[in-house]
Amino acid sequence: MQSSKIFVVLSILIKSILAQSECYVDDPCTLYTGGNGICTNIHECPSAIELLQYNVRPVLCGFMGLTPIVCCAKSEPPKPPKTPQNIAVLSPIASKPTELPEFVLAVSPPTAETTKLKPGEKSQIQCDKYAPPPPKPGDFGIAAVGGEESLAKEFPHMAALGYKIANGVGWYCGGGLISERYVLTAAHCLFHRDAGPVTFVRLGDLNIQDDADDAQPENFTILERIPHPDYRAPLVYNDIALLRLDRDVTFSDYIKPLCLQVEHVVNTYDPLTATGWGRTEFGGQTSDILIKVKLDYFTNEECNEVFQKNSKKRLPDGVIDSVQVCAGGRDERMDTCQGDSGGPLQTYSFKKKIFYLVGITSFGIACGTQGIPAVYTRISGYVDWIENIIWQNVTSN
Repeated sequence: MQSSKIFVVLSILIKSILAQSECYVDDPCTLYTGGNGICTNIHECPSAIELLQYNVRPVLCGFMGLTPIVCCAKSEPPKPPKTPQNIAVLSPIASKPTELPEFVLAVSPPTAETTKLKPGEKSQIQCDKYAPPPPKPGDFGIAAVGGEESLAKEFPHMAALGYKIANGVGWYCGGGLISERYVLTAAHCLFHRDAGPVTFVRLGDLNIQDDADDAQPENFTILERIPHPDYRAPLVYNDIALLRLDRDVTFSDYIKPLCLQVEHVVNTYDPLTATGWGRTEFGGQTSDILIKVKLDYFTNEECNEVFQKNSKKRLPDGVIDSVQVCAGGRDERMDTCQGDSGGPLQTYSFKKKIFYLVGITSFGIACGTQGIPAVYTRISGYVDWIENIIWQNVTSN
């Protein structure tokens, strides 16, 4: 069935946007009734959808690409006045009350100069592009030590990194798929002291050694290894790298990217989850099946109390909050371990039904020790670097 469309008269509106500072998602705003609202993607704003059904344009905050960002009521959507004053009216081509109409712009959107993207906006544009989102996970237990087996298609962004060895391929690190062509991992995973440079990426797998599992694995060759320019081993600062694959990934329920966490603050209400094929205990055997483990967030102060005495060689300046984040098991033996390096520390947004990459597994002391966190490279500290490599040509237009 053809989607309904509404023709939007925006010439006056565009001029007003160009004349003043544009608002962004989650910024406060004022509804046409004078009440307080919050700038929200129009597809996530019931009050704006209701106004459209009354043939009234919501207050516009700005654009994310060509998607309107509107002032959304925090509570019940207000009823529009019978004769709106100074409010542009939408001319409906067709109406379908249960669906949000598409928009046809009557004028060009703001120029590139006025829509200069803030850091993280390219990531959000790409995140919105990678629809449909991953399936809602069932049980949120998670990663290597103290974890449990993952479900099929639960972490479709998970990547296994392969190295050439005498009898085939050794899968020694992990990573996260973040676009059609790039996987994000730890810089220290680019080279293995025994097996040499990382050469392969496997996506869509569950049991790395079993072809009979519910998985659709696909192998890729790495064309380019891109460490952060400031990474200097044995230091663990800037322990992040990009891997460019030999071809574009075809997304499916088994293989699809996750979004980047562009905000610094970690939402402690959403569980942190680490995943990997690493060791299930300190000094133990690696797991053939992808393991997930639920982890607790540790503050920077708590993390530095642990590592300032034990890791002077790797962390001479301590754990730096702007580019590193810590997680582990406070009351249980939950942790990432050897073989999990480079793998994602992620959180699942139940509101948006999609995973966000919070960190990359970097290093720890003795994995699985209760109350001792591991250190992860914080993604929000490297968003500019990532965007400038893989999304150079992404614009809001």
